Amino acid sequence: MYDNQQLTNDQPTANQQLTTTKEVNNTISEENILLIGDAKEVCLKDSVWVKAIKGNMVLNDARFSDLIEQFTAHITMSGTTSIAPSEYKKYFLNWYKKTTGKGFKGRSIVKQPKQYL
Repeated sequence: MYDNQQLTNDQPTANQQLTTTKEVNNTISEENILLIGDAKEVCLKDSVWVKAIKGNMVLNDARFSDLIEQFTAHITMSGTTSIAPSEYKKYFLNWYKKTTGKGFKGRSIVKQPKQYL
């Protein structure tokens, strides 16, 4: 009976720790959400990411800056007001691939009309 009582006493502590961890993770997630312009600035300060994008996409400084401005305008016009820097980076890559056709073996995406019987 003592063993069962000890297990029962330990359970609320484990549940409490799990809840606290979730609360901390939610707080951290909320802190990472920034206004579009702020997220862009955080990403541009990440020299490793900027160097990788320029190198992999063979972009000079002017072309890279132009693409960042176009992308920022695109997501702003889509109604997005805030974003996490990690999401900004991910969405930039996807947007770049779709708009340039690069990343799809040199082919652009073409929508095919629906065929009706």
